[in-house]
Amino acid sequence: MSTGRVVTGCSIAASLAFAAFLAVLVLTPTPDLQRLYLSAFGDTEYALGYSERVFDELPLGATYAEVTAALGPPLSEEPTEARVALLYASGPSDSFVRTGQVAELVSYTRFEFGDGERLSAVSGQLATVTGLASAEIELDVSGNGRNHLKVDGSERERLIAAQSRPADIEARYGPPTATYRNDAVRWLKYSRSPSGSDYEQRWIGLDRDGRVCFKRAEAYFD
Repeated sequence: MSTGRVVTGCSIAASLAFAAFLAVLVLTPTPDLQRLYLSAFGDTEYALGYSERVFDELPLGATYAEVTAALGPPLSEEPTEARVALLYASGPSDSFVRTGQVAELVSYTRFEFGDGERLSAVSGQLATVTGLASAEIELDVSGNGRNHLKVDGSERERLIAAQSRPADIEARYGPPTATYRNDAVRWLKYSRSPSGSDYEQRWIGLDRDGRVCFKRAEAYFD
């Protein structure tokens, strides 16, 4: 019986420790913590010939031929659309400038513009910390007002129908908290997750001239 109690106690303690680790990962998503988590629980698959050092050293402006000579062929190549996004948030978001996505626990409204810089989507969330390691997050993907600027569905549709540009949004709501710009029109994907779950993203973006304009080295969680 005593052995059973010890095992149960250890299991509970391990579960609590893991829950605390995940809470820290969510509330303070530093690259080191994300890398630690993915090394233990992720399933990143890299392209044959991929090197982290070479990826880091690959300069912006490199050609497709120079990329494949240095890193080998990618796992896949996919078209994408150049993007501009404006963020209005209750606090800073360093992740947004790098990725166009919000990883911090903030309330925000996000305006996304496709090719030609015409508004294509509005989304956001309300977020509040309710304890040391807990939070309430209400994500708004339908434009019903549950976001930082309280943009509702009718306002969202009006802004999109008017083909609003970034300057139009700034004229209405003021300067954004952060701006994201990515001129990539093709992704060279050097990593993936066989299970479609958590993994390290290593993607290279090529612009319309076929030159490297963006390198994505981020942790992806699903």
